Amino acid sequence: MRYATLVLFSVARRRFVLAWVVAACGQQAVSSPTQDAGPDVTDAGAPLDGTPDVAVTDGGAATCPYAPGCLGWILDDNFMPALLATDAAGLESLAQGYFDTNDTFVSHVPSGFPKITPMLHLDTTDFGSVFSSCSSVPQATGAVLWGPDPAQVDDGGTTFMANFVALHSAVQAFNAMCRPTNPLLIIGTLAADLGEDADAGGDNTAKFIAAQYALDFAPYVDILQIQSQASESDQTEFVSFLTQAGKQAKTGNPAVRLMGGLATIPSRLPSCDPHVLLDDIAASPSDYEGYWLNYTGAECGDSGRSEAEIAAQLLELLSDAIDGGVSLDGGP
Repeated sequence: MRYATLVLFSVARRRFVLAWVVAACGQQAVSSPTQDAGPDVTDAGAPLDGTPDVAVTDGGAATCPYAPGCLGWILDDNFMPALLATDAAGLESLAQGYFDTNDTFVSHVPSGFPKITPMLHLDTTDFGSVFSSCSSVPQATGAVLWGPDPAQVDDGGTTFMANFVALHSAVQAFNAMCRPTNPLLIIGTLAADLGEDADAGGDNTAKFIAAQYALDFAPYVDILQIQSQASESDQTEFVSFLTQAGKQAKTGNPAVRLMGGLATIPSRLPSCDPHVLLDDIAASPSDYEGYWLNYTGAECGDSGRSEAEIAAQLLELLSDAIDGGVSLDGGP
């Protein structure tokens, strides 16, 4: 996957049945593919960037998931500048170690991080035009990020699903025409609050699992990102949600890759304690290969610390969890 290009999209808020397909350069209704006959996905059985999906050891010390290179990341545009602006001693080196990989995806890549995969954030659903020629997507772009307008979830998901299928069709046509050996891969994100509209009891995560969104959706993606950050302060719920969603996804598509969700956002991390995030990473099912680290730039409660400072402390904790970890004050 190191040199693969990715397409990221978000799913609307209902369980969907594919009833028709919109072609990349026009609209043509066809019958729905069954789950067994879902879109072809790249055989992506290996973890992101070829790293192990279980902890390995070096001299007796656990290195994964703590060491640089173990995890892939999706980062918000304003995260890296804010992180580096904290100017903690040793931070830039830590950030380069953990984030300067081809499995980190950012729209605006900061200087000094040449390996990060750039993303193109689409604000259009005219996918036929976006992927109309081989030069329409720059070769340097490694990811195309797209999410639905909130209005697209107000009609039962029909509009959003049509747009997703149009995107999938456009990407498949683009791959055949332009990147037969380095195809665009599809990353899909599923939010727990999709459960709000599910016809089941319980909270959103329980409804999400009951509706089997991950099972239905996994055949159509190469990488499935489960937005688990709403549960990150309750490790039992966090792990249970990822485990159940992951099992469903692997049933729907055994080759699908899995990523979870974490956040430095105060509403998700009211304790403002990065140890919570470290413990969630350590407890995550071993087949999860990375995280979307959600960030808004707010200060965390009454602590006076910014989200960027909490993220910086998370990197320090990750480093300290392996043998020879370096703290941000330059000490051992």
